[in-house]
Amino acid sequence: MNSKNRDEFVAGILYKSAIEDEKEWRREKENKHDVLICDRLIKEVRDLGYNYHYLVDLTNRKNDDQELLDIVLKYIGKFDDEFVSAELADVVGKKGNYSATETILNHYKTSPARKAYRYSSFYDNAFYRIKDKRFISSYLEFLREPEDAVKLPLTMVLLGKWQVKEALPFLLEYLDSALPYSNEFARDLIFLAINALSYYRDEDGSIQKKIEFQLMSKDKDIAAAAQKAIKRMQKKKK
Repeated sequence: MNSKNRDEFVAGILYKSAIEDEKEWRREKENKHDVLICDRLIKEVRDLGYNYHYLVDLTNRKNDDQELLDIVLKYIGKFDDEFVSAELADVVGKKGNYSATETILNHYKTSPARKAYRYSSFYDNAFYRIKDKRFISSYLEFLREPEDAVKLPLTMVLLGKWQVKEALPFLLEYLDSALPYSNEFARDLIFLAINALSYYRDEDGSIQKKIEFQLMSKDKDIAAAAQKAIKRMQKKKK
């Protein structure tokens, strides 16, 4: 079996497994409301001509049809189960799909996802892929709150890639992280800061010097991340 056939075989098994999980989810009485909403969504998608029968047909397949994405967008936030909305946010989070950003952002700000890593990663991926500069002020709001920032590491990296000056003081503070949080939390902040800072233009080398302190970290992963960041910064200067 060649690698392509193997990948297709594995994908087929995962798809069938996901369908069985969804069937089980549909049988649970507490999900009755969400099942009805889900069926409405699938009907709208089927009306476009898609032979979809399950939510997994949306979440496990590549969808670039803007009409389909616009339909999915309408359903974010309509489910009692936040995990469904988070998955849908991931579906519509396509590069340049700027029409989706505001809806995704507004829902995320008030949803349980803002407090749970399990959900926030879907939104983080969506924001990162869309890359919508119109909402820099909202991303800065998240950065100012460490509890928010660590849940959206890719979104915080965008601030570095976009050279957002207002983000620098917070990223430098997190890099130094002696904040009154658990070690794991501080570790996440340091990784976030290293990655985001490595994309800034650093003519005087001051940012690189601060990252270099992390090369001496007892945490091998942090030291490795710092080394990778420094290489990226040096490459940009050439």
